[in-house]
Amino acid sequence: RRRRRKERRRGSSAASDDDNDDDDDKDDGGEEVKEKKRRKEEEEEEEEEEEEEEEEDDEEEEEDEEEEGLRCTCICEPVFVGLYSNVWTFICVSVLVNIYVCVRVYWSHTQHTHTFRSTHMRVYKHTDVYCHAEADTDCRTI
Repeated sequence: RRRRRKERRRGSSAASDDDNDDDDDKDDGGEEVKEKKRRKEEEEEEEEEEEEEEEEDDEEEEEDEEEEGLRCTCICEPVFVGLYSNVWTFICVSVLVNIYVCVRVYWSHTQHTHTFRSTHMRVYKHTDVYCHAEADTDCRTI
């Protein structure tokens, strides 16, 4: 009887040890889940912070553009266009990242000017640009 009791006790304690081991496994699994959740939350927070920073950067760029007064640099070069050799092309280039705002062609023999829409046009406010003494160009968005 004593032996049986001892075996039962050992068996039950061994079983309870096994149960404890299972519990430990469950805890480890729970910790892993918690860790994954925590990592996910951290990643989401980082993404939100990055988005906010990007928005702030965009706003700062817009403010910088406004502060710049949207000045343009006018490059004056005689360019052969079509049949006329005396055609002046005025290219109005924005100070900001060389964005073409407008292109004005000046025919010196007729004093005629024409403004072309640029392929890299961005919507800017009206800005006056003076190109040497050849002609004044009106760098405006179309």
